[in-house]
Amino acid sequence: MNNPQYTNNPIINGAPSTTSPSDINPGSNGVDFIEVNPSVIIPFAPGTTPIIVKVSVPNTNTNVDKITVTITEPNGTTVVNQVSPGDTNKVDTFPITPLPENSTMTVTFGTNNGQPPENVTLSVIAC
Repeated sequence: MNNPQYTNNPIINGAPSTTSPSDINPGSNGVDFIEVNPSVIIPFAPGTTPIIVKVSVPNTNTNVDKITVTITEPNGTTVVNQVSPGDTNKVDTFPITPLPENSTMTVTFGTNNGQPPENVTLSVIAC
């Protein structure tokens, strides 16, 4: 559970059209967004009810200093809305309960310089 889990089919909004979903995986160079308020949307696989442990931007060469993680049910109801504390780019205060099937996670980013996020990788640890 301590190993980063790579996101499977993220939808990366606010990035160049040449961006590949694998560009956001830990260990890659990351995504350089072109919009100030981009988002990454991660639909959970059908039939899964994950328990989210931690969401973070592990790349230390980034201007991201805040993330917001929102998880919504298929009907649009928000079940989780967590903001990283202080000047950190991780959230690890999720409820220890399985999320509803077919939920969607949306991650948004804040930066320390008001510019579009740079060198962004995303780690999601869940079980």
